[in-house]
Amino acid sequence: MDSELAHAKLQARLARLRKEDGTSSPKTAPPLASPQQEAPARPLAPRTAPSTSAPALARKGPHPSRKRKVAPIQKALGPAPRVPAANLPFAHEYIDSPIFVAPTSMPACHHLAWSSSCYAHITYNSKEILAKDRLVAAVPPASVPRLPRPNLPWSETSNELFRQALAHPNPESTMSAAGSSLKSLMLWCDLNGIPDELRCPWDTTVLCRYIAELGGRYQGKLSRDRLSHMKLWQSIHQIPWTADDSAIEPFLAAAKLLAPPAKHKRDPYLTDHLVSSLEHTNPNDPFDVAWSFATSWGHSQAMRAGEFTAESVPKWSPKFNVTAGALSEIFVDGKVKYMVHIPWTKTTKELGADIPVDPLPPLEDGSPHPACPVFWLKQHLRINKPQPMESLFMYTPSEGHRNSARRPLTKPAWMSRTNALLVAAGLPPLDGHSIRIGGATQLLLNGVPIKIVQKMGRRATESSFALYWRYASIVISEYTGNMKIRSAPVLRAFSGVSCLLLRASRLELGVAAPSLV
Repeated sequence: MDSELAHAKLQARLARLRKEDGTSSPKTAPPLASPQQEAPARPLAPRTAPSTSAPALARKGPHPSRKRKVAPIQKALGPAPRVPAANLPFAHEYIDSPIFVAPTSMPACHHLAWSSSCYAHITYNSKEILAKDRLVAAVPPASVPRLPRPNLPWSETSNELFRQALAHPNPESTMSAAGSSLKSLMLWCDLNGIPDELRCPWDTTVLCRYIAELGGRYQGKLSRDRLSHMKLWQSIHQIPWTADDSAIEPFLAAAKLLAPPAKHKRDPYLTDHLVSSLEHTNPNDPFDVAWSFATSWGHSQAMRAGEFTAESVPKWSPKFNVTAGALSEIFVDGKVKYMVHIPWTKTTKELGADIPVDPLPPLEDGSPHPACPVFWLKQHLRINKPQPMESLFMYTPSEGHRNSARRPLTKPAWMSRTNALLVAAGLPPLDGHSIRIGGATQLLLNGVPIKIVQKMGRRATESSFALYWRYASIVISEYTGNMKIRSAPVLRAFSGVSCLLLRASRLELGVAAPSLV
């Protein structure tokens, strides 16, 4: 009965599409073949010349020569329906004491492959339900057994805290990654006809086959991360994990062995790259001056590109981006030093960080260093004059630009100018994160202690800091070459300890111990 209803819906939809295309009317349209019959070929519509009376702007949609790229998985399932956001069950609607409850109705689905799935609303409506909300929004049916809970008279405050802890067990970035993993696995289940009963709790065989298909296509860490994301999804809804981890472990190991070769490490943006790029800039152009200050300062402090640039002009916000009012002067030993407070970082979040603008030592001939951040800071303040509530890297485009309004320095504009200058200097273009990698590498090459570089870069652990090392052999040789050999004191102390141990052992055996002198 369900298949006949779905077949009728598909037939009506195809007739409506043909009517809109003008290929045939609903009366003359060939009937849609049933699942047991072979579908007839659809005749192509004759190409007609465009009407000369209609204005040129009346045409809607993309140009016929521009083909829209469709993902392979979307080709197999067809386009997803656009359901109004008001008809979708969002995460906050699931929060009901004492745990999340499933929605009473689901959006209408048009494809036979996933029309019966109770998770279609989080799989095929990604624009209405964000990735960070999918784990909460994908509520398993009430028939799925939950963890036993004692029937106690909990207070409303306790229930609210309990719901908040379940809905936000991890940071937003982790929840977004887990939501993407859940969507990918649900799509794979739809393509392979996996019923909902084997999706929650997850069946061991289903997970093994999914991990086996990931092997050889992605890094092995991806399979392990997605498995942990599925465990997180079930724990949010208080569903016990029944899959056999010992049976899944061999497939995780195989996925790691069959993983494709790792990508080439990003090359560092060193001081030589910056000096060569500065030779092709205009020291009086507002944009080039803002770029020079941002790049020289970010490189000298091993900063992330997002810490001194904005994602876009409309998305610039003083909550996340540095303002000119955050620049301050401090006096140390009678000398003026500049300090900038950035409001948000990846590790400290809203606490931000105070980053100095330190000058670079002069060259060997005594001339100032061309990449000195203090010089470019003064040049930027003189030419662009950013106001206290504006971006510290605010500038006015030069004459001839299509938009002459003042704007903050954005990451796309900064990255485009960086690569253009590198190409002009005869150097290959680099990635945006190369400035952070190159800044840390340059500090190590200059002899700055490793702990200081790790602290300057605001890196949480030494393992994460080690990923940014480039030219590690040169750095290690610099440290080992300057190391002082203290052989005599070490050998003397070792000999003393050895004699003490030998004396104690001989006393136990009743043998006369030798003198330590």
